[in-house]
Amino acid sequence: MIHDTDPVPTLSFGDLGAQERRAYRRFPNRVSVRCRPATGGFFRGCAVNVSLTGAAVLILSDREPPKISAVQFRRGGREAVEIAARTVRVAPNGKIWLMGCAFDQPLSASQFRQIM
Repeated sequence: MIHDTDPVPTLSFGDLGAQERRAYRRFPNRVSVRCRPATGGFFRGCAVNVSLTGAAVLILSDREPPKISAVQFRRGGREAVEIAARTVRVAPNGKIWLMGCAFDQPLSASQFRQIM
C-alpha cells in the first residue's frame, strides 16, 4: 500500500481513452489523492484523469487495492475535496494498479474547479 509518507506514483498506462464509452469527457490531470476504503483508513494514489462522474487513479502496491468508498483530491495549497465513490475497475501492471472510480453523484461545478 502507499502511505502518506510515500511519493505519489506518476506512471501512466498509455492511452486511457482508447475505447471511450463514457457519457462525460475525461480531462487529463495529475493530482494527489487519498482513497478511503470501506474498511477505514486511507491509501495514496495519483489521479491521471477526471470526468464529472469518475476518475482513473494510479496506485503503487504489492497487492490489489481494497474497494473504496471515497476519493479525496488535493491540489497544491487548496482545501481537500472528498467525493463519495466506488471502485468499478482495477487493472494491474506489476506493482502499479490502475483503479477506475465512479463518483456516487456527478461533480458540481465548484468541486470540478477545485479538483482541476
